[in-house]
Amino acid sequence: MLATERDQQLIRLLGDYELFSTRQILKTTFPQIEKRTALRRLRKLEKEKWIRRAPGLPGGEVVWALGPVGAHKLKLDSYLEKINRNTVEHDVALNDIRMEFERMGIATDWITEQAMRRKQVKRHGSLVGQEINPDAIFVVDVANEPKAVALEVELHGKNSARYRKIFRAYADFRKIWAIWYGVTDQKLGAKVAKEWAGLGGVWPRPEFYWFLISEVFNPSMPLRLRGINGDRLIKRPDASHKKPAHPRAHTVGT
Repeated sequence: MLATERDQQLIRLLGDYELFSTRQILKTTFPQIEKRTALRRLRKLEKEKWIRRAPGLPGGEVVWALGPVGAHKLKLDSYLEKINRNTVEHDVALNDIRMEFERMGIATDWITEQAMRRKQVKRHGSLVGQEINPDAIFVVDVANEPKAVALEVELHGKNSARYRKIFRAYADFRKIWAIWYGVTDQKLGAKVAKEWAGLGGVWPRPEFYWFLISEVFNPSMPLRLRGINGDRLIKRPDASHKKPAHPRAHTVGT
């Protein structure tokens, strides 16, 4: 089967983002195509092993990832060969946030937890070193200097003992400028901030901020990063300006 330009665009996106829901594919790749027509094309690509699907989302929606043919065409050293059905809702939410951050010009050089783990295994033969991997790491511009941010997307809270273990490990992330926690409600945000503040005398350590996931997608207000020692606001890009093909990291203001 000869891949169309739209097929190739989808393959490149899945090579980058690793996992998309049907909704995300319709939005990014088939924005003006009837859903039934788009699904027919996806099934054909699946049959030819360019892509593959897995269940796991509420309402019966499926997610899509690269198949072996798609990965081969992109000449990838590694790709998401196994889809964890227990985490697909979280992973789709993470990619929604990533797409909006990139649209706003916040994030560059994005790498996911799964990609970090695959690199560790390829390099060492197994997972070694640090006890945790963030959901993602990306770069932001802070006062015209690139800084690494560790992102966690928290759809459901954890107990205090688990947060303390995670945060003690994060305190040793010397190359990380800050940790951003995306949470579903104010109560959970206050909890993770309290646990971080209660970490005690571990210095130096990354800065800590949390944000409401719902506010990421609210175009009428800047994104508010709530910090232990004050908040930072990230303004929305002017809608009248076309998004650049390769957005630069946005300056994170105070």
